[in-house]
Amino acid sequence: MFNSIIRPVLAWAGACLVTSLVLISVMYAISITVEGLSADEALTVLMGLPVALIISGVVAAFILAVPSFVIVMLLRLLRLPRGWGDGIAGAALGAFLVHNAQANVSDGYLSQWQAYAVFATIGLLAGLSYWTLAGRPDVPVKPI
Repeated sequence: MFNSIIRPVLAWAGACLVTSLVLISVMYAISITVEGLSADEALTVLMGLPVALIISGVVAAFILAVPSFVIVMLLRLLRLPRGWGDGIAGAALGAFLVHNAQANVSDGYLSQWQAYAVFATIGLLAGLSYWTLAGRPDVPVKPI
C-alpha cells in the first residue's frame, strides 16, 4: 500500500512544494531585478515565505490534479521512460498553468514566451523532483 498509494501522494505533495518554492524564488528574483528591494521588504518576504510556500503548493496541487492525471495516463499509454516522461509531464503542466493564467502574466515582468519558458522549466524540475521523491520508478513491464 505504501509504494502504490502513499508514496506517490507524498511525492506529489513534495513536487508541488518544490514547484512553489522555485516559482516563488524565480518571481521574487525577477521582481528584485526590476524594482529593487529594501532590507525591510526583503525580511518581510522571507518571513512570509513558509506560509506562501504552503498556500501556493496546495493551490498548485488542486489546480493541476486533473491535468496531471490525464498526462500521466497518456505517458503510461505511450510507455515513455520514467524520468524523461515525468519531466515532460511537468513541463507540459507548467505550460498549461501559464496558459490558464495568461491574463495575469501578460501585464507582468515577463513576455508571454518568457513566461511559458519559465513555467515549463519549473514544471520540468517539478516532474523530475516527483520522479526522485517517488523512488525513481521504472516503466512497469507486462509479463508475457
